[in-house]
Amino acid sequence: MFVDVALYEVSTTRVTRTAAFLWHVGLALITVALVAISLIGVIDDDSPRIATSKNVAWLEQIAASLEVAREVRTSWTRSTVVPKYARIDAYVRLGELATPESLRAQKRVAALLRGRPLTRTGVSIVSRPHPSVHSGDSPDPPVGLLETRLGNGERLVIFPDDFLGQPELFLMRCDQIGYASCARPVPVAPWSFSYVKSEASLKQLGGQHFRLRIEPLSELDPYARFPVRSPPTPPAETHDFVISDVERDTDGDGWTDIEEGLLGLDPLRSDSDGDGLDDRHDCSPLYAAPASDALDADVVILQQAIFAVFGLSESRYALIASDKVSRRLQVWGLTAPVLFNRPFRSDAFGGFGVFVGWKIVARTDVEAIVEIWDSEAPQMAGGQEVRLRRINAEWFVVGRWIKWLA
Repeated sequence: MFVDVALYEVSTTRVTRTAAFLWHVGLALITVALVAISLIGVIDDDSPRIATSKNVAWLEQIAASLEVAREVRTSWTRSTVVPKYARIDAYVRLGELATPESLRAQKRVAALLRGRPLTRTGVSIVSRPHPSVHSGDSPDPPVGLLETRLGNGERLVIFPDDFLGQPELFLMRCDQIGYASCARPVPVAPWSFSYVKSEASLKQLGGQHFRLRIEPLSELDPYARFPVRSPPTPPAETHDFVISDVERDTDGDGWTDIEEGLLGLDPLRSDSDGDGLDDRHDCSPLYAAPASDALDADVVILQQAIFAVFGLSESRYALIASDKVSRRLQVWGLTAPVLFNRPFRSDAFGGFGVFVGWKIVARTDVEAIVEIWDSEAPQMAGGQEVRLRRINAEWFVVGRWIKWLA
């Protein structure tokens, strides 16, 4: 804890020794009190630490559920642990304990989360977990949010984000009360105003027909990433859309036709790459893995490490990987797709999308270390390493540490 102390010049002739003595005693008492308060979060019996816990059932509950991780985090008096990190730490701790009970628990967590659809609904707009090691989770509604109400009282929300690699306007249907229970966000139209402030309006034209008008302002957004040279102000845009068109899913695989076009999927086939996996359950929907991958130890090691780092975050941000630096493989257990060698790059005015990479940096017959990194811009990146151990012919995640942040 840091305490700001303002020091003022005072004439020594006006300060008696007694006053000075009392001032120092008071400062000492305050310091002791602050130290004691700081220790509460460390010694609080209600705040058991994941890194030293041997309670397998408790660790499994945290690793398996973001809701449980949030509840545990709020119960810690002074904890600043992001829930997704608590889940990863709990999952790793199960492997580190390496008891038959804890290893079975880690396998149960992986099996439970492996079958989640990427297109699940019932989400909150005020909780947008991010996959990157350098980023926490946003607890606030997104910037630039617009909303109106339908005839049944349902909220219709529009906001910009780069869930799919490039900035888009997304639509969400939320309940009548708040933003806690919403359908998942689906793209409406491209977002051209990521680096400049803008004003927008949303007007219902009748029925499911809406008009979105965006007017850019001349000043740059101070929170955006842009070059030293001032970019040109984009022209105003008007988007007319019909909700049923935005939500259309021709092949019934859970992805809207607009999403499939942005992701490079086939809107007329529920299995775009023909590997036998429905696109809603296929974390690498553009890569049909060969059968030999199932027996390849390197693939198994990478799959386990990638799941531990990204699968427990509950993030909806697509991961963009290049097989020029990362092995191309079928990932599992994530809540957003992995796209290999897509032409998403940072443009002249900022970085978009979450770029990732991985490689095995050390391996023996019984241990392996995987390096995983992610970046959104030169000053928004991070790297971590995951340690795995082979126990009874199976690979388990037993360690993780952050190597660098930018």
